[in-house]
Amino acid sequence: AENDFLHSKRMRNWADTGVITDLQLAFSRLPDRPKEYVQHVVARRRDAVWEILSDPSCHYYICGDSQMAEDVFDELKATAKQAGGLDHLGSVEFFRKMKKERRFQSDTWGVKKAENLKKMAEKKYNQGEEWLKNFEEEKKEEDA
Repeated sequence: AENDFLHSKRMRNWADTGVITDLQLAFSRLPDRPKEYVQHVVARRRDAVWEILSDPSCHYYICGDSQMAEDVFDELKATAKQAGGLDHLGSVEFFRKMKKERRFQSDTWGVKKAENLKKMAEKKYNQGEEWLKNFEEEKKEEDA
């Protein structure tokens, strides 16, 4: 809810004075409104998000639940690919460079239930297998 918007006065003041160039908000618990999560805002504003991210002075900071941060990061990688024209390895390197330059930081927390850990590990393994399969197919096409 809006009361979950920590530091709202400060953030709005920074937006009004230009310290923050583009303040976008997402609230998932407002009455009579559909749920909106950060990853939805990123997906909806993909081109604008890429323009900001690709600026060398951009600093990205996310704070909150670790699952939320992972979901947002998945959208950011999709943004780097779709709006930035990067391939998978290029998007990984892009964010690795931001992290190395201390421009990509997170403060996240979350408790994963033990039964969910196995499902998460299997999901990640399957994603890795799919990525490797796609990479090998692309490599074969390049070599042909």
